[in-house]
This record gives sequence, structure tokens and C-alpha cells, in this order.
Amino acid sequence: MAGINVKRSAAALPILMVLWAAALLGQPAAVDPPVRELAWQSAGALAVDLQLAGPAGAPIVHAVFAPDGSRLLALTGRGELWETPNLGETWNRLKAGPDAATQLLRQMAAAPAAGLSAPLEDPNAALYQHPYDSRYAFALGRDLYRSTDQGRSWVNLTADGAGSVIGGGQRAIAFSPLDPSLIIVANSRGLWRSVDAGLSWSDLNRHLPNLPEIKISQVSGTAGPRVFLRGIGPAESDPSGWWQPVRDDRAERWLQALAALPPGDQVRRAPWPLETTPGWTLSYRVWLNGAPASPDLTACAAAACTNPALHFISAFAAGSETQPNYYAGTSDGHLWVSADGGRTWRAAMQGFAAAGAMVNGIF
Repeated sequence: MAGINVKRSAAALPILMVLWAAALLGQPAAVDPPVRELAWQSAGALAVDLQLAGPAGAPIVHAVFAPDGSRLLALTGRGELWETPNLGETWNRLKAGPDAATQLLRQMAAAPAAGLSAPLEDPNAALYQHPYDSRYAFALGRDLYRSTDQGRSWVNLTADGAGSVIGGGQRAIAFSPLDPSLIIVANSRGLWRSVDAGLSWSDLNRHLPNLPEIKISQVSGTAGPRVFLRGIGPAESDPSGWWQPVRDDRAERWLQALAALPPGDQVRRAPWPLETTPGWTLSYRVWLNGAPASPDLTACAAAACTNPALHFISAFAAGSETQPNYYAGTSDGHLWVSADGGRTWRAAMQGFAAAGAMVNGIF
């Protein structure tokens, strides 16, 4: 009888006989009700309202037009390569690894210009000559600058008295071969478009699946789910769907605690608040009442790190009164336990195959 696990006991025989009799009489035996699939709907949009020239996204590290100008390609900070044939109305993800995508975009991108002087206020800016309009040169640094006299003077195109209109940290610039006045800039807040060579700006982020890394804080906030966005902080979805930064007491207390740590610890820490008991602060090591209570718990302790900011304590939990252990997980896949109130820590890696992946929570 398919689907019935028969146990060899006299007590089970009457039940089996009833099922057998029901089958003979043509009466279907009881079956489990069908499993109803969960219905999902989007909670919030793909971008964040930061009072810029349009909704913002996560960092874009490279952008370039195809040689014929028919497509725009963008590489996200997560290593995903996307293309749009209609300047951001729709996006298609291309199957290419981060290294291959970076190499492809570099081959297609405009080459940095030589013989130009950078803006005095941004001396490390990268310099580019407009390949289709020789009147203009551009400098990419904290902001975006334009020169009409071969770099002797520069005009800041993206900052005003209230700050940047597109976000800081300019990473790449793309020039359209079909329209010399159309330029695209990639930066720490996403992808931005100007149709007048940099005088005004709009976004290309609202349809691009590039929301900053997210962690749920609570399911129901004042106006919907409350989350923590990497590089932005606590946010809620407003009636229009955009994520809006909001004040969060727990996040503010966490930032105040971090401010007392050395600069290196302030950089190498989780992008969102972690649940800790009073007096505890977490960076790449554990701090207790302003003093370090552990060594470096990340992989950086065993080998040189090319980017130490990516290695930090990413999860923390306290045990019960009967088992007063503390547990810490790291962004590079390490798990630690302290059985003496945080005075000493031991690796708890037996059977734990994180393989370098981030520990996101401990329960």
C-alpha cells in the first residue's frame, strides 16, 4: 500500500484492515490536504530616497556604452553585470563572473586622459577627455568636475551647498557614441544620467535590482517593514514604495558605542547593529566596557587581508542563565564561543562548514 509505513505489531492490524476494506468498497482513504503555496509580494521598491537627484541604489563600480551605443552595461558592487537597451527602463542580467565582466568593461571604456591637471580640491581624481566632444574634459573623484580649457580650471558638476546631488565616490563615466551630451556616471549611490554634459541629473536606479544589502529589523514598522541598509542605516518603505531613512534608537546607541573604538575597529564592523548585552561592542574583536575582550576573531588574524574592512564580527548571541555562553560569528565564516563571560574565546568549527560565507545570525 503505497504511502503507508507499516509497523509490524498486532495493534496496527485493525487499522490496516479498515483501510483495506475501504479500498475494496471503492471508498478513498483519507489523504493529506494539498500544500498551499505561499504568496509573496514585494515589500518596498528597488531604491532608496536619499534626497538626491533621484532614488539611489547600491554602489556601481563600472559603466560603459556598447560601441554602437545601443546598450548601456553596468557592473554592481556585488559583481553582477546588467545591461539596458533603453537607458534604465528595463534591465537584463548577463551571465558573466565579476572578473570577466570587469575585463570586458575595461576594454570598452574610455581611456584616462594624459597631460591634464586634476582639480586642486580633488587632486587624486581620475581624468577623462570626452571622446566625442573635444571641448570637455571630466574629473572623477569625490565629486564630478568638468573643464572646458584642458584642465586649467574645473567646475564641480555634482555638489552644491547642501552636498552632492548624486552621491559621492565617482567610480566610472560612460560617453554615448550616439549623443555627445549624454553621459552616465557610476558611484557609491548607483547610476546617474545627464543629457546636457553634466549640468543636470536624473537616476537610472529605480528599475535596477541593486538595492543595498539589507537586514530585517522588524516586520512591521510605523509605515511598513523596518530594515537596515548597508551604508545607509535604518529605513522604512513609504506609501510610494521607496525606502526612506528613519531614526532608530538602537542604531543610534550602537553608533555611539562604535565612536569610542579605535578608527580601525570603526571600519571593520557590521553594517547594521548587532544584539549585544550592555557594555559589549563588536568590531573585528569583542570589546567589553571599553577594553578589548578578544583577539581578532576573523581570518585576518591568520593571514594578510587584501581588504580588512570585509572581515568583521557579523553575528552575536548570548546563552541562557543555565548555559551562560557567548557566541560570535564573522563575515568570513568563523564561529567562536566563550564559556567564561567573554574572557577567553575558542573556535567552534568542528562540523561547521561555512567555507568563508558570512554568519548572518546565531539563535
